[in-house]
Amino acid sequence: MATQTFEADRPVVLPRPTDTCEPEIASERELQGGVYRGLFFAMFFNAFLLFTGAAAWEVWRLMR
Repeated sequence: MATQTFEADRPVVLPRPTDTCEPEIASERELQGGVYRGLFFAMFFNAFLLFTGAAAWEVWRLMR
């Protein structure tokens, strides 16, 4: 709730539009999709780091 003072110097409590909204609850299916998406992203990122490190190692060996 927001408190606002008008010309009469009386504080008035006004509800925000979000105060009356019902919270959105994610369904179980959406949560499962998020888990798999996060797992895929972590695996992809780890593979990217692995291949980048391997390429850097090969470049280092070739330049030595």
